[in-house]
Amino acid sequence: MKTMTLFFSAIAALLSSVSLLGQSAGSIPDWRSSTWLKAENGLVLNWQRQLATDATSSTIHIYDNVGRSLLNFDILRLVPDAKGVAIYDVSARKDQMVAVGAVYVKGTDTTPAGALLLFDFKGNLQSAIALSVSREIQELELDENLNVWTLLPDAGGLDATKSFFVAEYDRVGNFKRELVQRSSIPTHAEQIVQNATAGAATASYDSATHTFWFWLPGSTDLISIDTLTGAVARAKTGLPSLKDTAIWPLQMGREGSKSLVATFGVEANSTAAKPQLAYYMWSPERNGWSEFSPGDCNGSWLIGVQGNIHTYFRPDNSRGLCTFERP
Repeated sequence: MKTMTLFFSAIAALLSSVSLLGQSAGSIPDWRSSTWLKAENGLVLNWQRQLATDATSSTIHIYDNVGRSLLNFDILRLVPDAKGVAIYDVSARKDQMVAVGAVYVKGTDTTPAGALLLFDFKGNLQSAIALSVSREIQELELDENLNVWTLLPDAGGLDATKSFFVAEYDRVGNFKRELVQRSSIPTHAEQIVQNATAGAATASYDSATHTFWFWLPGSTDLISIDTLTGAVARAKTGLPSLKDTAIWPLQMGREGSKSLVATFGVEANSTAAKPQLAYYMWSPERNGWSEFSPGDCNGSWLIGVQGNIHTYFRPDNSRGLCTFERP
């Protein structure tokens, strides 16, 4: 399954040597370790990204921005003969829709089946779209019109000149268009190359600027799509360069259509050194990275960015949520 599960153990190791500061703006008291958290649209989404084989592990939890439970529902039940399901990404807009990208596994003698699932905000299934291998979903986002924007992990056996990184669907799951030809980024033309050292692909949507964007590890390509016009912009961000220190990306967000915000793992090239968390921003104006401190959220995971407000989570006993507003 996806390499993102490798990051939980890496981050947990980092946090064992980091002092967690500040007070929580809320908490997710029933958060289970090694489950994924994502903050967007005033919500916090929580699910297991590893293969889920029962109702507990296949349940998607949705909270408000201080951790009050709003909705939870399991998706394994939707396919009675499925032995398991991998939930790759979830996106939601309160009181409107929940979109899920998943792959169902029925047995060793059958091919896993990708699906785009659309639910109302009561957890009732509205649409289920079977996906071809070339359109299986790695990341997805709902825009303000409830169109679903998806980042596709690989070409699915298609020629790179005939396959794409992005597919868009309407609010009921009808396919609308594909964008960004895979052959335009050779490093990831057949498959997005990602691992715990290079990092994982990240995608998100900004309503204020109508921008769907994604960042690719290794090549460090940042691709921005104007969802109204379909115009595509591309930049290379590189990574922060630290003397005698290893650095690897853990999670990214973006302030509107401008600066990237990222949490990195860093470790000095010394046997006595311990890994630490570090926070950096990439500015298109400067075309470079600069370190910053997220105030009282220092030592926490970045789980989402909206405008200039960052949301962080502390995976210690407090399970606290913390917000940081960059001046």
